[in-house]
Amino acid sequence: MIECPNLVTVDQQPVLIFCPQGLEHEILPYQNIYPNTYLIGSHVDLASATFTSQNSLALLDQGFD
Repeated sequence: MIECPNLVTVDQQPVLIFCPQGLEHEILPYQNIYPNTYLIGSHVDLASATFTSQNSLALLDQGFD
């Protein structure tokens, strides 16, 4: 399940930030209960609700210190 999605623009590129609850550690190793992740987009079409990513899913931070 995806929680708290947020679409922002950084250096004129769309960035989708979200919390994928229930994400398996084999897909993306993380230390938090629920990781904060992002995807950098190459194309966004709001009319059709499509987001094309140019990178793999990445962690926004490493969680608690």
